Amino acid sequence: MAGFVEGLGRGQSSLFPAQIDDYMAEDNPVRAVDAFVDRLDLAKLGFTATEPLATGRPAYRPATMLKGYIYGYLNPIPSSRRRERECQRNIDLIWLTGKLAPDHKTIADFRKDNGKAIREVCRAFVQLCRQLDLLSEASVAIDGSKFKAVNARDNNFTQAKMKRRLERIDESITRYMEQLVTEDRQIAGGNAAVPQAKVERLKDKIAKLNEEVARLNAINRQLQRSEDEQISLTDPDCRSMATSGKDTGTVGYNVQAAVDTKHHLIVAHEVTNVGSDRHQLADMAKKARAELGSEKLDVVADRGYYEGDEIKACEDVGISVTLPKPQTSGAKAEGRFGKPEQISLTDPDSRSMATSGKDSGIVGYNVQVAVDTEHHLIVAHEVTNVGTDRAQLANMGHQAKAVLGAHTLEAVADRGYYSGDEILACERSGISVTLPKPMKSGAALEGRYGKQDFVYLTKMPTGARQARSLPIVGQPTTRATFSGNTRPLRAATVRSRRNARRVKSVLSRDGSTRP
Repeated sequence: MAGFVEGLGRGQSSLFPAQIDDYMAEDNPVRAVDAFVDRLDLAKLGFTATEPLATGRPAYRPATMLKGYIYGYLNPIPSSRRRERECQRNIDLIWLTGKLAPDHKTIADFRKDNGKAIREVCRAFVQLCRQLDLLSEASVAIDGSKFKAVNARDNNFTQAKMKRRLERIDESITRYMEQLVTEDRQIAGGNAAVPQAKVERLKDKIAKLNEEVARLNAINRQLQRSEDEQISLTDPDCRSMATSGKDTGTVGYNVQAAVDTKHHLIVAHEVTNVGSDRHQLADMAKKARAELGSEKLDVVADRGYYEGDEIKACEDVGISVTLPKPQTSGAKAEGRFGKPEQISLTDPDSRSMATSGKDSGIVGYNVQVAVDTEHHLIVAHEVTNVGTDRAQLANMGHQAKAVLGAHTLEAVADRGYYSGDEILACERSGISVTLPKPMKSGAALEGRYGKQDFVYLTKMPTGARQARSLPIVGQPTTRATFSGNTRPLRAATVRSRRNARRVKSVLSRDGSTRP
């Protein structure tokens, strides 16, 4: 059949339903919003103006405003101005409000004046879901979202931003000054073609830039006095936060939400101005468990929440956490391939692994062995293709304990096995672990001396005036003591020419002694 679908003419007579209620289907969500709000005791929840005043202009009922508020967040209409327009044309809102159309100022004031009461409404909704057996499974997923604040990025200041702005202004002032000097030279040389207005314009620009520098310096002083060294001028509570895009960010808030895994209902939420999710897991899990009223809770989160202390805090109160470990390998940042991107053609299970030599490695396996400390007999062994030992401690400890049939076990390992989660898993299983902490300082790579290269004397030799202990660079066993402006007292030796030169440089910088 050819042609187009044609609508009715605007002049065509038609019979519309006589009641607004006829427009609302029986399964329309607005009916649930209406029934939920009508059963609430708004005065008990803390809403203002629940009773009409004897004088003055009549106010809107809090129930009517709350229905519009809930509808606006179910159907993304968070703006008070947009909601004002929707009350005049949206049939759902017309039905909910009874053809009332509050202006945007009234809508915004209701939200501002009843913030605490609205949180109580959220709690009442969770209780209703529990009564309806919608939250019978004690399982939630936790995640955070960045919400943009009413604060422009130019009105947010951090130390790095302040430094960049001042540098750009200095560059502009230098450029204008050079142009001004050039114009003055041309005028002094008799070039009458240079307009005086251009010179005055350059002077005005320099003056405005100097005013901006003074303003930024005043803000910088406030910035240094702030706790987190960050200031937002329009909304003082919001903070600059990084987002997933490269070199991007937003000035706003980090909204944390715990959602029921079965019906996807929000169980608990929290607004924070901390940009990272790393320290939010335990707090949100405890709030979700309190709202659900259960003793135990299963929590799922992404790797952004991975933090040993947070996981332990959850485990201590009966909250089971499932989340992936973060990808901490620097292979991709260094232009190399990580383990997930490796393929071995001859032996598919083998992997490339770094060894102790510089720029060296091996393609093979990592064989873990637990050896008896008295007779040096192999108690347990395991073959893995993971190149690091960091995640092997608990597994090997459990295997050795099972083979020995002991209730407790003492394990000794090197610093390559140091991992908080692995040590915690061993302690919970009755395995006592002894191992040194890793040396994470990059001093050696940068040609500097690390903390382990310094030795301090706590007892001064007799007769040393104004004695003070100085570090001796080089061997950790080397010690020396110096006093006042005298020559150093004799002690151990410095064991290399390079170290001796370093000692001389330290003493010469100090200025009070000579080697």
